[in-house]
Amino acid sequence: MGVEAEHMSAAEKIMICVENHIDDSGTVITAPGEVSTLQASRLQNYQISTLFRTTDDTKTKTAWEYKFDIQKPCRLAGLLNHNASITAKQRVLFSNEDRTVVMTNATYTAGVVTISATAHGLSVNDWVGWSGVVGMTDINGQLLQVTSVVDADTFTVALVTSQTYTNGGTVSVRTIVEDSGLIDIYPEIENFGDRPWGVFNWGGKIGQRELQGLTPYAFYIAAASVMAKFVNTVVEDENNTKGYHQTGRGLVYEVYQPTENMEYEWNIRFIDKSRSDDVDGGQEWFDKKPKKRMLEFILKGQSEDEVYTNSFIFDRILGTTGDLLIIPRPDSTRHLMKQAIYGRLDSMTDIRHSNDDKAFQKSYFIKGFI
Repeated sequence: MGVEAEHMSAAEKIMICVENHIDDSGTVITAPGEVSTLQASRLQNYQISTLFRTTDDTKTKTAWEYKFDIQKPCRLAGLLNHNASITAKQRVLFSNEDRTVVMTNATYTAGVVTISATAHGLSVNDWVGWSGVVGMTDINGQLLQVTSVVDADTFTVALVTSQTYTNGGTVSVRTIVEDSGLIDIYPEIENFGDRPWGVFNWGGKIGQRELQGLTPYAFYIAAASVMAKFVNTVVEDENNTKGYHQTGRGLVYEVYQPTENMEYEWNIRFIDKSRSDDVDGGQEWFDKKPKKRMLEFILKGQSEDEVYTNSFIFDRILGTTGDLLIIPRPDSTRHLMKQAIYGRLDSMTDIRHSNDDKAFQKSYFIKGFI
């Protein structure tokens, strides 16, 4: 029996994410701290082992921006296959451009960058972004707040850099339409007393044992979709022993949640294509392969408009080679990393119509890449 829509909050319904905006034609990715051989453009590759890496783990270097050609509906931003430590935090900002100002000079002193821009019209706490700056390239792709207004042609922002301004630069004055605030990359998953009697814990984050064999995800899901042309991510990770940040795939999605939630009898399992064989002497030989997950679920009770606006379009766009993200239970923070699957349609299935209740249904089989 399906779960009635009126009994489900939006946070509890399955999330299906199909069209990753960072892959769209015209998207520009700017990352001031990218390693020249491991550039941010790698975030657009669905093969998550193709890594983007920063030169170090400072806040200045661990920031990047997606700029779309037009405003796009956005609700979820995420990182796949990252190396963030358990204590790492991130901030995700969705914004739009109000106007631009030409930058003519920049000087740096003790964590403060002083910007010259004739008739900038800015106030303290306004948000500004940058592009096209030569020399002080650390500032390109940053989204920062104005810390002070010196005069009509000069303002300051907080940024640590060792670079010297040469020329060029456009200041983009922004309106923030969604701000995650500074949030944990690994959320708290256990509170005191959550575990059975005799199993003591003070609460905390996912442990190394549970992380073993999983590819780390980090998601920010807004309460509702917003229209945005820019998405900026900042990672703060002082305890990263690697000394740099790396991520295998970037995500920015609109989210589809069906009117009628998936059936209770959804299934998740592992696929193991490892082989074994007996050899002389009684030993066994193993050819081990990575284990992958398979998610199976059914959407029922869909109207004709809903099924042909969503499920039909998904099949046409994706086929069995396109990538998608499925979050079966977005409200299940405790097991989100285990249940969420980034992968592809393992098979194409029928859209089925029932004459009994005049509703449509469709089965999904999602094979994880990881």
